[in-house]
Amino acid sequence: MNISFSPRAARDLEEIGDYIARDNPLRAVSFLNELLETCGKIAAAPLSFEARPDIGPNIRRTVPGRYLIFYTVQPSAVRVERILHGARNWVARCFSLLQWGSTRPAPSPQREQPSPKRADMTHI
Repeated sequence: MNISFSPRAARDLEEIGDYIARDNPLRAVSFLNELLETCGKIAAAPLSFEARPDIGPNIRRTVPGRYLIFYTVQPSAVRVERILHGARNWVARCFSLLQWGSTRPAPSPQREQPSPKRADMTHI
């Protein structure tokens, strides 16, 4: 099966490579090749990896090392949606459950509003 990358997944790869290259440019290249190899394994057997309906419809995930590769299986291709380090708070920071590929950040969780103050009844 063919594989494609969402624009955000392509940026994820670039950011991963740039981060690693700061300390070790050769390792950055080899590590990106390892991630791309994993993507090739996904394309070869896309339904073999974990389904994540809690994240979104048709979302699947594999975990090469400390990274998470999220993808969807389409009729003629696999589309890699995101590639993230496992230590990141990826649900809160990177995903709106219904807006894969969106460039907008996920909405912040609603904060509980303080309850109205009760009238001070101590003087009665």
